[in-house]
Formats: sequence, structure tokens, C-alpha cells
Amino acid sequence: MNIQTKKLELLDWIIQINDISIIREVENFIGSLKQPKPLKKRKFGCGKGIFTYVSDDFDESLDDFKEYMQ
Repeated sequence: MNIQTKKLELLDWIIQINDISIIREVENFIGSLKQPKPLKKRKFGCGKGIFTYVSDDFDESLDDFKEYMQ
């Protein structure tokens, strides 16, 4: 069974629903699928050790922006 056939079966099933409570349940289910999952709260210090080297000229101006710095 392919996905198009399954979609058509679901649409036929939805069309035949006569009970408003079932329609509300379907709406609630669809709404729950659209909500993004909450992100996990980050812990302080979780990025420690990611940057092991920073060059000496890190804070220097970039050559690309010299014309704007004058």
C-alpha cells in the first residue's frame, strides 16, 4: 500500500464521520502534531572545551571592513 492510497482512505474515513466529538479529537490530534517540541534547557558551561585555540589577532579589524572604518 502506498502513501497516496493511505491518504485517500483517511480522507474517506474523515468524510464519513458524523460525531462532532470524534471530529474534535481529530482536530486536537492534528494540532498536537503541528506544535514544535520544546528545546531542552542548556546547562551553564555546556560549551566548555569546544574552542581550544583562538588566534592572537582575534580582536583585530578585518581587512574587508577597512574602507568603512575610516
